[in-house]
Amino acid sequence: MSVSASASWHDEKPRHAKDLARELERIRKRAGVPTIEDVEEFYDVGKFAGLGESVLSKAHRRAAPTFVHGEHFRRIVAKTHRDMFGAASKSTASKGTLVKPFSPIRPPLKEGTSRSANSSGDSDSDENEASMSLGALTVIFVVIILTFLALLIGGIIVCDVCAENFRAVTTT
Repeated sequence: MSVSASASWHDEKPRHAKDLARELERIRKRAGVPTIEDVEEFYDVGKFAGLGESVLSKAHRRAAPTFVHGEHFRRIVAKTHRDMFGAASKSTASKGTLVKPFSPIRPPLKEGTSRSANSSGDSDSDENEASMSLGALTVIFVVIILTFLALLIGGIIVCDVCAENFRAVTTT
């Protein structure tokens, strides 16, 4: 089904994630690896994007012009895969198999934990963005205060010099 006015990409994206999770599970079984994180088509960004485009074309879908098979969508696919094939992942995790992280910056969640109150996965790093925003605002505030003080002191000095020069000119 192609994207039309009745079925937007917002509605198609979860279907695409499920289709991609099924395809990765099929590849995982064929390769004989314990998790999809070990499948080359999952951890190689270029191959993941190629597989995503292939799955889209097989399903006669097309993505929104701004859509990218990037890190965020890869996390969505991994979560969808865990939801669909969770039993297989749990059995391999209990064997002590090493799992490659999704990203060197942000490892996958442990069972029963959530990153924030909104665990839908829409925002990658709300807490980091909030702390960076607070830090940036603090720096900007300090710079504004220092600039104001410098201008105030400079203005006072200039006024004193001007007043002395004015008195010298008017008295002669």
